[in-house]
Amino acid sequence: MNRIVLKKVREDTLEDDASRLSDMPGSHEFWNFFAFDLNGDLGISMIFLSANMWDVNMRNAVYTWRKDQEKSPPPGSADYFLLQLNVTKGAEKIFSSVKNPPGTKVEFSPAEPRGRIGQSTFYGSMVKETKTYKVHIDAADTMNTLRLRADVEFHAASPGFAVDGAGLFGEIPGGQIHDWQWPIGYPQTSGTVLVTDRSCGTLLSESFSKGGGYVDHMWGEGLLSDVLDSWYFGRIDLGSKGALVYVWLTPKSRKGKPYGRVFRIPLGGLAASHDIISFTGAELRTGSFGLEYYSDLRFTLAGGGAVQSIFGNPAVEDWPFQVAGPAVISVDIPGDVSVTGQPGLGEYLQQEGIDSEAYQLMFSALHDMPWNP
Repeated sequence: MNRIVLKKVREDTLEDDASRLSDMPGSHEFWNFFAFDLNGDLGISMIFLSANMWDVNMRNAVYTWRKDQEKSPPPGSADYFLLQLNVTKGAEKIFSSVKNPPGTKVEFSPAEPRGRIGQSTFYGSMVKETKTYKVHIDAADTMNTLRLRADVEFHAASPGFAVDGAGLFGEIPGGQIHDWQWPIGYPQTSGTVLVTDRSCGTLLSESFSKGGGYVDHMWGEGLLSDVLDSWYFGRIDLGSKGALVYVWLTPKSRKGKPYGRVFRIPLGGLAASHDIISFTGAELRTGSFGLEYYSDLRFTLAGGGAVQSIFGNPAVEDWPFQVAGPAVISVDIPGDVSVTGQPGLGEYLQQEGIDSEAYQLMFSALHDMPWNP
């Protein structure tokens, strides 16, 4: 395997977290906020996409424009926004939204980490010298039969981090105009979550004061699928020892070799990066829509150490381009941390699947479905 020349991990700033959306057709951006109750089984995922890389209409508009740029107007990426929401209790999904109501207004600031989609907002600032994000959600589900009202705070127990020199953590061909950053390395979370039906009946009402979570910010100029084929991603909360994130990327170009990093995030400290020098995938599975992926991942790290991630079955998210959900993760980094069989999160995402016939049909059916008034 070709070795990737590692670039320095640096602390992420509030300026880094502001909107980076480009005017280039096909550009993408999201802020992903995930929180869970450490003393229960509640989880809430809130993804603000200022330009949705998984939007079929946006991608088709880009392909049409590329075929004849003189006759086709360049599509505006900011027209394809989405607020994607999920609330889970254990393995059960209580609330889900992947559709915007008609007339939804949006705003994302290029000067500070602030965004709005409809009545839902996020804002990042320094509170008593601690980077803090406040996320407010007031939104209907996909079928407009349920409503989610939530307020969740993310406080940085470890600073956010980015890889100096940008790019997707390595020498991926064309990857320099895309980036993936963590505004908060290890968040401590608290919040309230309320799900009601149309008759104001309560399906779920919970609050938590001691929670964990995850925050990341991805953006790029043009379609990510131009440079990236797929990724494996996972995260494990290590309690008093912080957290760990792994990323294994396969470039689109045959000139690029698969590569990856493990980011070890100590509680109170900046993340350290470990080069993955070998990857072995086992237990090949097929998702509900034909997506093949390895469910048993084993990574060997430079300087010693290993990570194993075993995906749960079935996945909570199961699409033609993505499977994601609970995973069982083991970590052994000599002199740092050693845990076996701890609960975490795992994901496989393949860019080609976004253009598959199965997803095109699913997306069109959802997009064309009249909004339930």
